[in-house]
Amino acid sequence: QGAVDLARKAIELGEAVEETRSAVVGGQLRTLRLRVSPVAGGAAGIAIHVTDSENAREQISKQQRAHDEALNYLAEGIAVFDLQKRLVFHNRAFEQMWNLDPGFLQEQPAHAAWLDYLKEKRKLPAHANYAEWRARELALYQEVAELPEDFWVLPDGRMLRIARQRHPNGDLLMIFSDITNEVALKSSYDALVQTQKAALDKLHEAVVVFGLDGRLKLSNPAFQEMWTLEAGQLEDDMPFEKVVELCQALFHDRAVWAQVRARITDPSPEARTEYRGEMRRSDESVLKFLTRPLPDGATLVAFQDITADRRVEDALRERAEAFEQADKLK
Repeated sequence: QGAVDLARKAIELGEAVEETRSAVVGGQLRTLRLRVSPVAGGAAGIAIHVTDSENAREQISKQQRAHDEALNYLAEGIAVFDLQKRLVFHNRAFEQMWNLDPGFLQEQPAHAAWLDYLKEKRKLPAHANYAEWRARELALYQEVAELPEDFWVLPDGRMLRIARQRHPNGDLLMIFSDITNEVALKSSYDALVQTQKAALDKLHEAVVVFGLDGRLKLSNPAFQEMWTLEAGQLEDDMPFEKVVELCQALFHDRAVWAQVRARITDPSPEARTEYRGEMRRSDESVLKFLTRPLPDGATLVAFQDITADRRVEDALRERAEAFEQADKLK
């Protein structure tokens, strides 16, 4: 009956018609593409077996739907523009991030129209020449090199990271990440580090700070002076072993250095305690040192030159011993 109806339709329209239908062939359900064309005295048709291709198409369609649904759970806003520069996909985060009218999105607006819409709503970064900036954005569809990553500072104070990727079929995928809190935290952290460094620089004690990974985070000028280091010898993130190599000319007791390293890199509660000791260096100076764990997992190591104190102690001890010997002689 289906073929008869298709033939009747072809005759009425006077042109070939096609339909894809399911039918039982040889006891198995098959998918057939029927094409019927009008001919003199009736209609002629052909049936093409397309079961495998239709199954593959359905499988791809299911995978695409699953992929799109997964994107809806991401915190980043996702938008896909096709080769005609029209919005063909977006996830929920994209809609919420820009507070867009669902009706506007359902119309699959062009990329240019979407930008104009955001400008009208005062949601885009300020630009001295908006038309020129928009033209550069749209020119990215012809970009053959790696697509750039941008940062947009919006009028409401948010900062977005914009990443772009090219789809295999040429579509342009855009990923919008709200990094406002991340930037604020980094700014606070940098300010805290600068405050700490300024405080360390004013100390007379030599101080270095190592992270839990055993790498140098901070040092003050007194440390370089105490260990006779030249400017530039200490580098950010320098491993503890490299710092020790610079200091070994004055103090080469590896066992003591190993004790200090254990207090820095061992995360166990037993190791994360204050440790004190002394170093008698090859230049006859004596240093008192301590390691102190910091709340962020780092460890502060401070050195104080107590050579003068030790000389006074030695002198007093020698005098006391001399008096004791004199008393014995009497």
